[in-house]
Amino acid sequence: MIPRILELKNFLSYGNQLQTVDFKNHSLICLSGKNGHGKSALLDGITWSLWGQARKISSTSKADDGLLHLGQTRMMVSFEFESSGTIYRTRREYARTHGKPYAALDFEVFDHEQDRFVSLTDKTIRATQVKIEKTIGLDFATFINSSFLRQGQSNEFSKKSPKERKQIIATILGLEKYDLLQQQALDKTRSFQEKKRILLQLQEQRERELAQRSELTNARENEQKKLAEGQKLLDQLQTKLKQTQTAYATLEATKKNLERLHLEQQELAKTAEEKIKRFDQLRKAWQLVHARSLKQSDFPKLEKEKKDFALQEQKLLEHKKKQLLLQEKLLSLKEQLAKKQAELKQEIEQSLHSRRRELEKQQYHAATLEKTIKEKEIAQATLVKKINEQEKSLNELAEKLKSYEQEQKEYELVKTQFEKRKNFYQLFVQKGKWLQAQLSEFEHKKNTLNDPDNPACPLCEQLITQRRKQFLAQQMASQEQTFAHQHTRIYAVVKKLKALLLEQHELVKQKQAHLELLTKQQAQHKECQTQHIHMQTELAQLKQLQTDLAKEKNDLEKPLTQASLQLEKEEKTLLASIGKHQAITELEAQLKQLEKEKAAIPFDEDVFTHIQQELTRIAKELASFEQLRTELGRQDQRKESISTLRDELKAIKVKQANLTKECNELTQQTKQAAQLEAIKTAQEAEHETLLKAKETHLQAIGSFDAQLKRLDQLEKDNAKQIKELDEYNQEIDDYQELALAFSKNGIQALLIEDAVPEIEQEANDILARLTDNQAQIFIESLRDLKKGGVRETLDIHITDTLGSRAYEMFSGGEAFRIDFALRIAISKLLARRAGTTLQTLIIDEGFGSQDEDGLAHIMACIHAIQSDFAKIIVVSHLHEFKDNFPAHLVVEKLPSGSVVRLEERG
Repeated sequence: MIPRILELKNFLSYGNQLQTVDFKNHSLICLSGKNGHGKSALLDGITWSLWGQARKISSTSKADDGLLHLGQTRMMVSFEFESSGTIYRTRREYARTHGKPYAALDFEVFDHEQDRFVSLTDKTIRATQVKIEKTIGLDFATFINSSFLRQGQSNEFSKKSPKERKQIIATILGLEKYDLLQQQALDKTRSFQEKKRILLQLQEQRERELAQRSELTNARENEQKKLAEGQKLLDQLQTKLKQTQTAYATLEATKKNLERLHLEQQELAKTAEEKIKRFDQLRKAWQLVHARSLKQSDFPKLEKEKKDFALQEQKLLEHKKKQLLLQEKLLSLKEQLAKKQAELKQEIEQSLHSRRRELEKQQYHAATLEKTIKEKEIAQATLVKKINEQEKSLNELAEKLKSYEQEQKEYELVKTQFEKRKNFYQLFVQKGKWLQAQLSEFEHKKNTLNDPDNPACPLCEQLITQRRKQFLAQQMASQEQTFAHQHTRIYAVVKKLKALLLEQHELVKQKQAHLELLTKQQAQHKECQTQHIHMQTELAQLKQLQTDLAKEKNDLEKPLTQASLQLEKEEKTLLASIGKHQAITELEAQLKQLEKEKAAIPFDEDVFTHIQQELTRIAKELASFEQLRTELGRQDQRKESISTLRDELKAIKVKQANLTKECNELTQQTKQAAQLEAIKTAQEAEHETLLKAKETHLQAIGSFDAQLKRLDQLEKDNAKQIKELDEYNQEIDDYQELALAFSKNGIQALLIEDAVPEIEQEANDILARLTDNQAQIFIESLRDLKKGGVRETLDIHITDTLGSRAYEMFSGGEAFRIDFALRIAISKLLARRAGTTLQTLIIDEGFGSQDEDGLAHIMACIHAIQSDFAKIIVVSHLHEFKDNFPAHLVVEKLPSGSVVRLEERG
């Protein structure tokens, strides 16, 4: 992973203005600046953008809250880097909200064909994080223990336990794949063990079922015997049932013959009833026609009356025709009169139309003016109400803004005081940590001095007398007391400062929130003033418009009234002149003459109606006479049909008597049917019972046969699965061996054992340059046990001119050189194992413990290993050290936040 471009906003000491740091054009870079100005924050930005972790607060709840710039709620870091020849970019955001905090992570790759970044972001932040770590091949723990020497944590690898050191090297070597293989082998083992367990359970179940074979065989034989006995009884019953069914069939034939005779009786009765009904109809019809013939009127008299009434009707029709002709003329004249009157009215309407339209327009305009005046009055009242409310709001805002300038000064004062106290707090915390480390070191030295079995000096490891040890103990006790007193005082001050800072931070937030509210209210006050002026202008314009409209309405009302009265008067005069027109008077005279002629024609409507009624009555009587004459012609036929029907009814009565006699005889024969049917039903029920018993026995035998057949198959399956159990046992043994081989004590231990000499050699090469060949590192991977045997470990031993000592016995400067050499060796191992030299080394401070020669050695070592890394970034504020770098990224802290600028020194 090679850094290219880093962008930060509201991250730690970097404020709201986006800061861009360009690493592309330089391979050896020094980050310089005063303590607390934000040098290490840049490196924290890199780790946070890649892994979401920075500094020590990663283990706390809501760790990202501690990375926010003071007073801000949203931060962003974007990091562009190169890996395996491809350019990538990550962008991580975090925002503190009232509910759940907002977090986002984007991952992109640069597409040279499209000349832009293409998204690789997954559905979730966790999935995207996995994709980033897979791309760069590093997780956070491996990075900070190899490529990143963090401020105050250069001994991050050295101070780890042997187990943790082994885990770091395992991660560097990519041994986690063997953990995956081991897990897969264990999963396979568990899978085969589960299959074996299931097979054993099935085998036990089969053995229990096979033990039931003899019981099933005996039960089948019993069912077979019962089936034979039941079949014998069934054969005997079937013979009896056949005889009963034959007798019952003969009886059923007799029943059907009896039913046929009953049907014939019903048909004869129905036929007789119909013939009797027909006989009655013919008899009544003959009697009715005979009675009418005796009462019929005289036909010639009716013909004479019809002729007389017809002549009278014809005369009246001629008179009515004359009246109708005169009525048509009257209607025509009336139509002409109405048409002429309509034409005259239309002429009057046309002459008055234009004046009426003009009058209507003026009336509509007057109504529109009236409506507009009312609308403007309502708008004026609404606007006056708004103006009054606006004036009230302006007065309230002005009252609130009186303290704005004072609040702004108080906020700046509180904020400045908070920043100063915060800087003091950080200095005291660092001092307290240093004193705590010194006290821990004194404790270790005291234990060494008080050890009666160790005569060596805890400082130089040379042999000293008991008196000298007492003297050293007194001196160390005095120094320890001084440091303890300082630590106690600093701890008390830090505790008070922390409580004060927390309290003052809340005050700063309250002041800031109140100031922001006042700023919004100030902007609102200006906006209200602008709106108030605009509404005053609008009100004045509205009043002027109302005055103009009222004047226009008054000027229009009087002429409108006069014009309307004049138009009504003229319309009445013209309508009255229509009746005096010459054509109208002539048509009215003709109408009067025709009405006189129509009245002179003799025509009585009642007489005409009476004649028509008499003609209708005579026509009905004549039609009735014709119908009677036809019916009299049918009387002889009716007599003949009556005689025939009488003979047929007598024959039907004789046939009915014969059928009744035959039915009585058959009824006597069917009386034994009930007894025979009961016998047949009982035999059929018994037959059904025997059949069901037979079916039950057959089903039981079939079930026993199926179970015995299944037991035969189970014996075969049992033999087959015994063979499968042997195969599963072999698979379990094989996978257990593989799991053991892939475990941390197997192949992984061998690979770490192989990598340890490489780290040791590289670290010694670097340490030799830093100490003029005065020190050497030994990494012990196996340790002898007191009870015999060995145990795997990863202990670090250092020797110098004074002999072999534990890592904790070296001074701060000496320990840093050892840590530096080990960390560079691990970083180079990481590069070689990745198959590339394109790696990055980051060193964050730690040189303060070195003297001039030590700094020179470290600088020479950095130049010597420069070719092994694509980019080396060193953080330092030492002038004698940082002047050796060609490129400087200078970090300065301003009131708005830290800023970064580039200085090139050739």
